[in-house]
Amino acid sequence: MHRTRTTDSRRPLRIGVLALAAIGIACSPQAPTNADPFAWLAAGDTNALRAGIEAEHLELRNEAGLALLHAAAIEGDVSALGILLEAGADLESRGPQGQTALYLAAREGHAEAVASLLEAGANPASRAASEWTPLHAAAHTGSRDV
Repeated sequence: MHRTRTTDSRRPLRIGVLALAAIGIACSPQAPTNADPFAWLAAGDTNALRAGIEAEHLELRNEAGLALLHAAAIEGDVSALGILLEAGADLESRGPQGQTALYLAAREGHAEAVASLLEAGANPASRAASEWTPLHAAAHTGSRDV
């Protein structure tokens, strides 16, 4: 009788991880060396964002005066929005013209981001300095999906 030997293509990786762990090298996500959360967001690096986000990052503003949550909303990055909200980002924080993350996501036509922010409790009736609501912003830019 002939026996067929099966191979697990993941076995070398598993052995390598175990070997590294045995000599004290962690194999879990580490905080990124570049400490700029806006760079992580711009690169779409949600792993770096998840590993490196700290409470003080949530208050940072970019050169346009927008917080990380606003930047994630503009990009329509639902994963980043979730990470930032989980870390304690303020849903109702305002940009320089009084825009919320919901307003910005709606203006950019990011329906999934809008749904995610509404599910998290964002106020759809909030008004920017222009007195426009997120719905006004979506209609003005022709974002029918929002």
